[in-house]
Amino acid sequence: MRSRTLVSMLVAACVWLALPGVAEAQNPVTCEGYPQPRTYLVSESWWTGSQADFSGGLGGLTEHAHTETCFPLYQVVNGTVRFDVRSVLHNLPGNHARVRIQDGSTTLVQADTPVCSTNDCTFTTTLDVNLGAQATGTHEIRIHTVARAGTPGSGTYSKENLATNGWQLCVRSCTVRSTTVPWPQTEGRGWYDTPSLDVKGYINARVVSPLPLTPVSGRWCPTVRILKGGVEGADDTPVNRSFASIDPDFHAGSAGQVILDQSGTFGGSSGAPLCIETTTLANGPHRLFLRAYSDGAFPGQLWGALVVPFRVAN
Repeated sequence: MRSRTLVSMLVAACVWLALPGVAEAQNPVTCEGYPQPRTYLVSESWWTGSQADFSGGLGGLTEHAHTETCFPLYQVVNGTVRFDVRSVLHNLPGNHARVRIQDGSTTLVQADTPVCSTNDCTFTTTLDVNLGAQATGTHEIRIHTVARAGTPGSGTYSKENLATNGWQLCVRSCTVRSTTVPWPQTEGRGWYDTPSLDVKGYINARVVSPLPLTPVSGRWCPTVRILKGGVEGADDTPVNRSFASIDPDFHAGSAGQVILDQSGTFGGSSGAPLCIETTTLANGPHRLFLRAYSDGAFPGQLWGALVVPFRVAN
C-alpha cells in the first residue's frame, strides 16, 4: 500500500463529498468540486518474481500498480462524466500506464501516460466519458491502470501488471438493476502477464454490502469475498491466502491492525461478515485493506487488493 506521505494516507482513507451549490475546480485528491458526491477508491495489483524478493509485507523488488480515483459510487449520473484517474507505478521504471475505462467489458475510452523513468511514478489522467448512451440502470464501471513495459503505441511489451476493479454507479436511475452484476458490489482485481509466464489472474477482493458513505460507529461488519476471478475462468489463479487489515503501511513494514489472515478464500459463494470494532480506532478517516494472495502454479506472488475508505465517529 503506497502511503509514504500524509496526503496519500488521507486520500486513501476518506470519503469526501462535493459541496452542493459551490462552483470550484474538481480536485482529484480531495474529491471536492465534482457535480455529485465522490468516494476515493483504490485497487492494486502486486507482483514479485520470486519468494526471495518478498519479506515482511514488502520486498525490495516488488512491483505494484494502483488505480485510484474519485468515483461517483452509487450516484446517479448522465451524459459526460469526468474521471481523474491516478495511476501509481512502484518499482516499474521503463513502464508506462495505459488507462482504460470500461462499462462492463465494453471499452469507453483509453489513454497512455508517459514512460515512468524512476521507481515511483504517479500519473493523473483526466478522461471524459459519455455515459448518456448507456442503458438506464446500474452499471459496473471498470477503470484499468495497466503498467506496460514497452513503447506506447508499439503493440509490444515484455510484461503487464494490471490494477483493475468493478465499481458501481447508476445511469439516470438506480431502480433498474443490471442482470449481470449483483448490486451492491465493489471489487479490486489484480492480474499479471509476461510472455514466459502467460496470464496470471484474475485474483479479487470484493465487498458485497454497501460501502459506508457516512461515518460508522460501534461494530461495523461489511460483507466480504476474497476469491479468484468471478467467472472462475481457466486463466484465473487460485487464492492461497486471504488477508485484511486496517491502516497498513507496507512501505514502512507495517501490516496495520490485522483482522483477517487465513489460508484459502474467504466468504464462500455469497460473502461473510468481516467485523471491525471501531471503538478500538480513533475517530476520523481510516482504510480497510482487503487482499487476495496467490503463489500457486507459478514462481512468485500475485496480489489483488481493494482499499475501502471509512470514517469512524464514536
